[in-house]
Amino acid sequence: MKSLKILGSFGILLFFVACAGSGPNGFTEVKERLPEMGSKGGRIYIYTPIRNFFLDFVPPVLVNGKKVGVSRSGSFLVVDEPAGQYTVTVGDEKIFSDSGGQIKSEPATISLEAGETAYIRFYAVNSEYFIQMKSIPEDAENGERDLKTLSYQGGNVKPAEK
Repeated sequence: MKSLKILGSFGILLFFVACAGSGPNGFTEVKERLPEMGSKGGRIYIYTPIRNFFLDFVPPVLVNGKKVGVSRSGSFLVVDEPAGQYTVTVGDEKIFSDSGGQIKSEPATISLEAGETAYIRFYAVNSEYFIQMKSIPEDAENGERDLKTLSYQGGNVKPAEK
C-alpha cells in the first residue's frame, strides 16, 4: 500500500512537471509576447530546471550584482541588458543561511552582443555542508530545448498580456 501511495505521488508530480511549460506562462507562449530587444542590447534567459525536492530553496538571481528575480525550481527569467560583459550568479538565501547551511555560487560570465540571446542554466549540487549553485552558459539549441518545460518567473522584461 505504501509503495502504491509513493507511485501515485510520483505520477502526480510527473503530471505537474509536464504541465509546467505549457499555458500562458510557458516558454513558447511567453516568447511570442515579449517586446522586441533594443538595438543596442541583448537578452539573457536564466533558468532553473526541476531540482531535487529537498533542494527546493529560492535564492536571488544576480546579474552584475543586481537582483533580477529568484531561482525557483522549474522556472525561467528574462533579462534584457545593453551589450557588454555580465556575471550571472545567485545570492545567499537568508532562511537557508539562518539554518546553518550556506550556498556557494559558481558564477558564469558572458559577453552579450547587441541583438544576441544568451542562456544561463543553474545547477544545484548538494554536499554535506553546503549547496553549490553552478551557473552554466548553454548554447541556443540546448537553452531553448530546456526552457520548453519551464514556466516564466519574471526578470526585467515583462510579456504583453493576452
